[in-house]
Amino acid sequence: MDPKLIPRIMKFTVLPYALAARAWMDPTFEADLLRHPRAFLLEKSGLFPRDAQYVVLRDTASVKHFVLPWLDEMTRNQSDDALLEILRSECGDEAPFTEFLPAEFILRALRKPDFMTSLINSATSVAMGAGHRVFSDFRVIQNSERVFHLPLRFNHANLHDFTSIYFDLKGDKAVIASSKDCASGTCNNSAKPIP
Repeated sequence: MDPKLIPRIMKFTVLPYALAARAWMDPTFEADLLRHPRAFLLEKSGLFPRDAQYVVLRDTASVKHFVLPWLDEMTRNQSDDALLEILRSECGDEAPFTEFLPAEFILRALRKPDFMTSLINSATSVAMGAGHRVFSDFRVIQNSERVFHLPLRFNHANLHDFTSIYFDLKGDKAVIASSKDCASGTCNNSAKPIP
């Protein structure tokens, strides 16, 4: 996955890591974030649309949320091959069901209403039926033009130190602004690997 990529399709499908880390460290902040996400998101990044609604979905030890993106008309009109290439570069193929659904699932859901309905109604069964090993119950929600859902991942490692949390969320190849930061709307064009 190219760390300099600014997502076109998966933008606003991931909670900014700084907010997730703060929520993991501070239960009071987490409660405020779940109640009033808009204020925190607009404060964190000027890239979030001001006229949208925001819903933070709290994962648990047994339930994990994934978000299907909303596509504008220009993006929606691209060929399947072009969309799949963009989705693969934005979602990565190295660890499906970590932060995003597999790119093929997203494309199929966006193109085939019956598959989207199945995915939203029984995501875990769909994943298992496609041969994926799953370790939690999956829930899939679709963003709309003005309503964005952002999962707050469960703190499986029970981390409470900001640096540990931040690097745990970012993975082994941490970068100042990864494509996942960009999906959360908090990136810029000058991403550089952390030494």
